[in-house]
Amino acid sequence: MINLPFFIDLHASFNSRFGFGDDLLHYLAMPRIDHNGFNFEEAKRVLFERQHPDKLDAIKMAPADVSIFKKRAEVLSSNNKAYRIATTKNPSVEDLKAFSYISAGWACLQALKHYIMNHMDLAWEYNGFLPFGSAVAAFVNTLETRPNDISASPSYADHVYLQNISNREAQAFRMPSVEINNIMYLKGLKLLKKEKEEWIEDK
Repeated sequence: MINLPFFIDLHASFNSRFGFGDDLLHYLAMPRIDHNGFNFEEAKRVLFERQHPDKLDAIKMAPADVSIFKKRAEVLSSNNKAYRIATTKNPSVEDLKAFSYISAGWACLQALKHYIMNHMDLAWEYNGFLPFGSAVAAFVNTLETRPNDISASPSYADHVYLQNISNREAQAFRMPSVEINNIMYLKGLKLLKKEKEEWIEDK
């Protein structure tokens, strides 16, 4: 069992100048980095019109966000079910869970988690896939129950494993699985920071 001595509520940290949206597309259009001049309305339009952008000059997106946005645009432009769910106002928990299985990757799952964290009434019921970035992977790699070491690009099976342990711990600690994911992320960040410090010392 994961050692979670206290409840951590991070949903406020997900808020930004882009506000709350009532559909998933709103969050898929949001950047990780609030780049100066970022055109949020243009980003939403590109996704809504199912374009697969080659040039993002009009959106003025930070370079670090380009590949993430393109992945999201690719999913919505190529998958009818994903597009339907993303453009549905106030999607159900089952809709969100179905969306999580369509593209088991950080780009879409981070936006999905952001939506849930801004609609906490859904969080208690949600038990689908959650973001599996480098920090979460660093933490999961410390668990003895993992079937293998998690790489920088977790597989679908890895996401199923994370889903299972997240839901198990959510039940044990009586908190939403998205909060378990937050705690894994924070613990993983500490591990990565320690690894970096040790690497610098060795140099």
